Amino acid sequence: MDPYEGLRASRNPFAWIREALVSTEADVIRMSGVDSAVYFVFLTTVLGILVLSGLVLLPVLLPVAATARGVMKANDTTSEGSFNDLDKLSMGMLKVGGYRKKLTRAEAIYAESKAAGNPEGTRPTTKTGFLGLIEASPFLKPVVDQATIKTVLEAYLPQLALIIFLALLPKFLLFLSKAEGIASESHAQRAASGKYFYFSVLNVFIGVTIGNTLFTALKRIEKDPNSLVPLLAESLPGSATFFLTFVALKFFVGYGLELSRIVPLIIFHLKKKYLCKTEAEVKEAWAPGDLGYATRIPADMLILTIVICYSVIAPLIIPFGIIYYGLGWVVLRNQVLKVYVPSYESYGRIWPHIYLRIMASLILYQATMLGYFSAKEFIYTPVLIPLIVLSFIFVLVCRNKFYRFFQCTALEVASRELKETPNMQVVFRSFIPPSLSSEKADEDQFEDALSHVV
Repeated sequence: MDPYEGLRASRNPFAWIREALVSTEADVIRMSGVDSAVYFVFLTTVLGILVLSGLVLLPVLLPVAATARGVMKANDTTSEGSFNDLDKLSMGMLKVGGYRKKLTRAEAIYAESKAAGNPEGTRPTTKTGFLGLIEASPFLKPVVDQATIKTVLEAYLPQLALIIFLALLPKFLLFLSKAEGIASESHAQRAASGKYFYFSVLNVFIGVTIGNTLFTALKRIEKDPNSLVPLLAESLPGSATFFLTFVALKFFVGYGLELSRIVPLIIFHLKKKYLCKTEAEVKEAWAPGDLGYATRIPADMLILTIVICYSVIAPLIIPFGIIYYGLGWVVLRNQVLKVYVPSYESYGRIWPHIYLRIMASLILYQATMLGYFSAKEFIYTPVLIPLIVLSFIFVLVCRNKFYRFFQCTALEVASRELKETPNMQVVFRSFIPPSLSSEKADEDQFEDALSHVV
């Protein structure tokens, strides 16, 4: 099972990186099937797109973002100005409100209520953020008040909660796909992957972006409804830092856990202690499983959507996307060659699924830039409209020209799947002379055995 059989073994803890880099597509197909090879084609394609985008956009946009007027003040950051330099570099003309902004707003409401004739004033009763955390758990106040811990919690706690929720969702979506009556495992995986992708884009990307814009500017829209369009243009980059840290967490935490496989190890020991009753069940619990396309591909697509949509607004996110896909290529190459065991093989039928989602991300990026530049009153914004139309035409042309090759199984594959395995017991009995056989010879059975032998 070792594709590197015959090579000299090494005790270097980083030898797996060299082995992953020198492995070929034939090695991947031999060890994990065509679907895994197609998945690495996807990773390579996206990595090339992001590298090219970085070479074009970063030299132009980073100086603009770093020197733009209206960049946030030193105190307008998430916690005590800790992320000021990062925010300045990642985006221009952006104001991020955090803990201090919420506290200032609460104090303003309290002062306004005192001026209205109530000497005691109306104190806010709803505690949000760390105010609510400290109110519910006073023993955490000495810990939360430390600037470093507060910074880390404010920056990473929402992203961690989002990642955990997204990790638990695919099981339910796969159950729904199988409940639809889909008999094929590969088809059910693709159906669950599609549901998970659209949910991730709508809930994570669009939901966080629009939700952040509306909730932070609701009062201003209420006072001046005509300011909605320019307000959207100003507030759209407000989620850039969130998504930048989200992508960073995905490759730092996600690939670290993937390489160490701590979570499967813990699950195995829990199953072994509480659920497994026989040796066969222990072996089944120890099985590493497959690559998990139903969850892995939508997660990668979400990162692609985030990176390309914010590549102009926050250009610093492009290197994070390159690191995510580059590191993922190396880590998952090792896992495919040495860890995962495929549970099915669709011979590359997953590629049309991946391709359509790539194009959906591209069209969403073009639509986002169209709205963003329109809100900024950029005079050359109509130039983007033909790009969206051409993208749809390209999708239709490729679908009509190439989709049938994936829709119909190749004759070689079909004949391989229909090939019968001979009954070895019948073959064995066919070579026993009738006089020595304990069973009465059956002429039809003998002819059937001969047909298997021939």
